[in-house]
Amino acid sequence: MKTDILLFVLLCLQAKVLAENFNVSVQLKLIEFHNGGLKLTCHYPENVRDFKMQLMRATRKQKVCELQKLKHDIKMTNELVSCQPELSNTSVIFFLTDLDSTHTDHYFCSLHISFPPPFQNSTSNGAYLHIYESKSCFHMILWLSIGIACLLCFIGIFVGIFSYCVRKKMSQNQSLLHETNSEYMPMAAVTAAKNPGFKGMST
Repeated sequence: MKTDILLFVLLCLQAKVLAENFNVSVQLKLIEFHNGGLKLTCHYPENVRDFKMQLMRATRKQKVCELQKLKHDIKMTNELVSCQPELSNTSVIFFLTDLDSTHTDHYFCSLHISFPPPFQNSTSNGAYLHIYESKSCFHMILWLSIGIACLLCFIGIFVGIFSYCVRKKMSQNQSLLHETNSEYMPMAAVTAAKNPGFKGMST
């Protein structure tokens, strides 16, 4: 009877130690830039053999990606962004790429331990990631706006010059037509006067 009680107490103490180690170790400890993306490291206890580590997005409670380890089998899945999990000795590293401002959110790690028992679930405190638009995208938009403005300015200048030339040509044609018509003076009709000498001779 005493042996059973002692064994039960030892199991409880072991479970308590595992839980304490679990709560201390499962944290999102390292965030850094990596090849234009982000590198997030989620740590887990050393004595854990089978587990599932998930990177979660807090606002919508969505799973970004996960790594599952069962003995020697490792499965990786990603759902929202380009995410590549990588397993190390005491941590799972998540590499995130193709991020933009819509991915700004609070991210945290979620760990599910299946072996050794007891089964436990825990989440890290997480971190808030503010994603800015890339400078290259900003520069591209800036140069595109400048190019469109220059093109519109050029079109405006071309249209102005073209309309000026058309108006000038029309005014020259009108003045030339007016000068041509002015060369012909209007003349009054002249009637031939009767010669009185011819009248006398006929009589």
